[in-house]
Amino acid sequence: MLGLLACAALTALPAFAANGGITGRVFDAAGKPVAGVPVAIFRMPLHDRAIAVSTLTTDRNGYFANIALQPGRYLVRADIGGTAVACTIDDVFDGWNARMMVRANPNGATCSGPRVHSASINSGITADTYIMH
Repeated sequence: MLGLLACAALTALPAFAANGGITGRVFDAAGKPVAGVPVAIFRMPLHDRAIAVSTLTTDRNGYFANIALQPGRYLVRADIGGTAVACTIDDVFDGWNARMMVRANPNGATCSGPRVHSASINSGITADTYIMH
């Protein structure tokens, strides 16, 4: 019986190791970190009435992090001073954290980082349509 439990535990281990994450930081137009920014992470592709897989708030240094995401593509939405900013992350891999930065500017905001792109969602078309800039 103990042997069966040990085998079951070993086969379950890869499920725990199959997580990646998204970490980021939000800055204002002057380059200062912004605390208290609501951040929502959605799994791609988006579907009608998509629900965020994670909702976070930036800390006092503008940081946010979720390191328990399944591999795949994600959209990150941050609401900076009443302006919604959307960024797509091409890939989150097993054991890898995608790092990104969101910076507010006079024309909206920009997203940056490896395999990170600014995006916008046009809810007038469909909920699963997004535009990469």
